[in-house]
Order: sequence, then C-alpha cells, then structure tokens
Amino acid sequence: MAALVASTATGAATSLAEADALQREIARIGTQAGAVIGVSARHLESGAERSYQSRLGFPMASTYKVAIGACALRLVDRGETSLAAGIPIEPRQRSTSSILSTYFPQAGLTVSLHNLLDLMLTQSDNTATDVILEAIGGPPTVQRCLQEAGVPDMRVDRSTAQILRQYAGVPEPTDPTMSFHEQFTTMLQRGEATAYFLDGSGAPYLAFERDPRDHATPEAMTRLLEVLWRDEWLSPASGAVIREILARSNEPARLGRGLPAGTRLAHKTGTLSGTVNDAGVFELPDGRGRVVITVYVRSARGPHERVEAAIGDVARAVYDSFVLQVDSSE
Repeated sequence: MAALVASTATGAATSLAEADALQREIARIGTQAGAVIGVSARHLESGAERSYQSRLGFPMASTYKVAIGACALRLVDRGETSLAAGIPIEPRQRSTSSILSTYFPQAGLTVSLHNLLDLMLTQSDNTATDVILEAIGGPPTVQRCLQEAGVPDMRVDRSTAQILRQYAGVPEPTDPTMSFHEQFTTMLQRGEATAYFLDGSGAPYLAFERDPRDHATPEAMTRLLEVLWRDEWLSPASGAVIREILARSNEPARLGRGLPAGTRLAHKTGTLSGTVNDAGVFELPDGRGRVVITVYVRSARGPHERVEAAIGDVARAVYDSFVLQVDSSE
C-alpha cells in the first residue's frame, strides 16, 4: 500500500517545508496568470492533502455537472429511474453549447439517461444538463443529494439556461415555449453575445462572480470526487459509470497540460468568462496511487490560453509534490 514518507520528526518538518514551497509556487502561478486561484488535492490512498485557498468560494461553471450527474445516478441506485430510461427533450429546454440543440433541432427527440449523462460530462452539453436536472427534480434534489453525500459548501441553484440568462441580462421569455438557444441565437445575430461572454472584467461577469449561487469551494469539489472514487455514496456500479464517463471527457484537459505524457486523467472543466476551472483525478506513476484535484480560477482577465496553462502548471506542481513524498514500496 502506498504511504507518505514522513514518519520521523525530521521528515515531518521536511513535509511542512515542501507544502509551504508548493503554496508559494501556486501563489506565483496565480500572480503571473493575473487571476485568483484555489486548489484542493488529496491522495486517495493515504489521505495526504495539498491546498491553496481551498475554502474560498468560486463559480463552479460546468464543473457543477458532476454533482448533477452523481445525483441522477443516486436516483438510479434507489430504483426511481434507470440508465435506460428515455427522457423526452422539449424544444423549450434547448440551451447553447449543445450537440442536441445543433444536430437534433426538431421536436420528438427522446434520449436515454445514460446517453444524456455521457453528453453532459464528455461534451459539457448544456441541453443534456438541463434535461437531466429537470427530470430528477431540479436543484433542490441535487442539494439534498449533496447533503446525503457529506459534501458541504457546494450549491446547485439554477439550470444552465437560467445561469446564462441572468449572466447576460436576458429576461425569461414571455413565450414559455421559447428556448435559451433561440434567445442566444438572436443575441449573436445582433452582435450582443461577444461582449457579455468574453469579457471577464465587465459588470456582467463581476455580478456573476459575486453571486453565491452555483458556487463551491475547491475543497468541496475535491470531496465530491473523493466520494465518487471511493464508492462511499453511490453503488459500485453507478460509481463505475460516472468514473468511466469522466475518463472519456472530450474537453481539452487543462490539468493534463502540465501532467507527464501518458498520465491517466478523468476530469470535468468549467468556463464562463473570467471563470476557468478543471477538476478531476489523475494517477501517479509506479503504483503510487491516485490524486483528486480541483483547480478553480476566478477574476481572470487575461487570455484563456494563459489561464489554462497556469492550471496545467499547478497540476504539475501538485503531481511532483506527491511523487516526491509517496513511497510505492510499502
């Protein structure tokens, strides 16, 4: 079994010094990126932790889809639904950044829960997210699930369409059949969308960042992933489903940018203007175990490329810290 090498007083002092050095390195990376960074990492086999501003609140953006997916699987475990259950997709539910909205625009579409989970977590499909969220009972159901799972400091309050409407100052449509996809398409045609969704220093983003809804601490997201990887809450079968899907994420891995080539990683990103996130689990080499890591970023005013590179740098610093202190011989 992997164990941390820090059994003597000298070793403990060394570990503390290395933790301080890691925090200084993360602070430096955040300063260079021009953003506020929060980090929480935990070695699953030993429980050893690394953190930096891990109890600050951050907008989750699309990383909140992990909580929604986990809650849906909890209802599967309870027999209230099944992975094969077909869920009708109504035109009013169509959101942006969605394969379902782009390629299946006509009415009459029904998709299984399993396929919706896959689209939500591998493609970050917003329509799939909102359909699942509504089908399982909305945000109150997710909040109850998080409480049951022992995950504090995480809020799921709105659908993706509600978040984006409120972010961009778009009112709820007077026609209840109109989707956010239709509203957003109109914004694009008028040239209104770019200013809202790419400016991380403007008033819409600052209001979004200060709004406590759909926020979490890095520590909370790391705890949720730990629960899912340890099968502490979901059944082993449902845990395997969400882990397998996250391992196939088609989103560019920000964490993976800094990890050594070939490192196995399962993850979920989240982005909205000055919020640039990634959370997941990576494997250490030579059987040294697995690390759950959340890197949340807010107030990023530079190019996303720079912030994504910073997340990769943080991931590599955390990786190296654990590699140096985890002994695979025990």
